[in-house]
Amino acid sequence: PLGTMECRASPPPDDAAEAAATASRPPHRILETLAARGRQRHPDSNTVAVLAPEECDRVPMCERGVTLVFLQRMVAELTRLNRHDADAGQFLNGMHTTSSATDWQEFDRARDEYCGKACTLHTGTSFVEACVE
Repeated sequence: PLGTMECRASPPPDDAAEAAATASRPPHRILETLAARGRQRHPDSNTVAVLAPEECDRVPMCERGVTLVFLQRMVAELTRLNRHDADAGQFLNGMHTTSSATDWQEFDRARDEYCGKACTLHTGTSFVEACVE
């Protein structure tokens, strides 16, 4: 899952150089990963999501929560992508949207592949479920 990649097992003592190289790599990027996965699995439409699975085939409701670490990673990622001042509608439907009243009508993955809806287009499920997948 994308939200649990903060922990790494300690390397054997003789792999210190490899451990240092691994530690210096940038963290796994949630939005970029979901956007790429979405383009790969659902290339047919930039506006219509796949049909959501039945509830019994989804991540159990009680397992759809997030940790503080996940939220901190999302804030850092949104800041890195210059989205630190996005409102909820822009996060969900795209930074190009202009009005909270109509932003859902302006959604288009081709215009903003990192918005929440674009990152879940290939699953038909929630953002958290797409990350868990």
